[in-house]
Amino acid sequence: MSRTSKRYAVYPSKKAVEVLGESIPALNQAVECWAALLARAMARNADTFFNYEASLHPCVDALKEWCLMAELLKGMDIEPEFPNPGELLVTGLEDAHLLEKVGEKWFHTFDDDDWSRGLKSCVETLKKKLRGLDYIHAWALIAAVQWYWRHSDKIDFRKDPWWTLAFRRKPLTQKKEQSQPQRRTSGALARAEKRFAIYPAPRAIEVVGDSLPALNQAIECWAALVARATADNAKNFQERFKGDDLFYDTFAEWSMLAEVLKGMRFEAEFMNPGGLIASTVEDSHRLEGTGDRWLPLHYDEENRQPEIDELVRKLVEKLRNLDYSHAWAMILAVRWYWEHADSIDLKAYWWWTLQFRRRSKSESFRVESKSGEAKRQDKTTKKKKA
Repeated sequence: MSRTSKRYAVYPSKKAVEVLGESIPALNQAVECWAALLARAMARNADTFFNYEASLHPCVDALKEWCLMAELLKGMDIEPEFPNPGELLVTGLEDAHLLEKVGEKWFHTFDDDDWSRGLKSCVETLKKKLRGLDYIHAWALIAAVQWYWRHSDKIDFRKDPWWTLAFRRKPLTQKKEQSQPQRRTSGALARAEKRFAIYPAPRAIEVVGDSLPALNQAIECWAALVARATADNAKNFQERFKGDDLFYDTFAEWSMLAEVLKGMRFEAEFMNPGGLIASTVEDSHRLEGTGDRWLPLHYDEENRQPEIDELVRKLVEKLRNLDYSHAWAMILAVRWYWEHADSIDLKAYWWWTLQFRRRSKSESFRVESKSGEAKRQDKTTKKKKA
């Protein structure tokens, strides 16, 4: 994905930076990965939610779902860390319809005798759709509405398909764009005071927007998704480790993945990174026997090769089943390890977990590199000589 020459200043939350890292490539990639997911979710939402016109459907009760959601979500703040934003949308719709009768404004029917039944049915259908949204699709809906309100002075609210990316790519030149205040978030995701300059790809900016709140939100939503996926991966992929009294010998999957994925580049727009990781592990074992180095020690020589081949096969199968966010969580975990490899023992620490990443900041969880120790000894020797 080509980079833009334009620089954007962002203030992502401390938690997001903790998960993703604070380097420019890491933050660029966060925006681009989130944009890749969002673009596909927006396309699916456009086929799920509608702005029905009663005149076009004379036998059908019509509810302008997008108009209703735009009115409902105007000014609403939703934290990226909340795991089920779809449920928040449902609750907001229920309250708005109960207290302000928001559904009546956007409902049309030719059957005046059964108007209330038709309205209730349409609202219930919309609630069912919202409740079925996962994290990504809920945020795709929220992001579409946010984009509309940032450009509302140039758009025909009722007629233009403003929730689609195809419409968004068209130039909006009806009126001069009104400047939007740069808002900062407080609460659970209070902003970091540190400013980061990023250069995300133009196609990513096209999807998420170029405002400060939109870019912060993209980074924080992606970080929230990666954090949950990282926790899932820690449970689903195993590693050899030492307990207090016993050695537990298992196939060291994380160590093998760290070796195989070292230096690999992944494009955010490629939507099946899990399949790519699986093929790489498969080829590495077939051509270089990578899996042999991470075989549990208790296997005898006679059964060693059949056992290791079966273990690698199971690992490859798990990797192929990873969705986009879980595959990227694995990629980012391995990348984080290699960025800190001089101070972390590959076999001794649970470096693929966020818990270790947080605790590694304390001195008790740091392992001195040989080069660092040698430098310190040199300094001590020089002081003694002086």
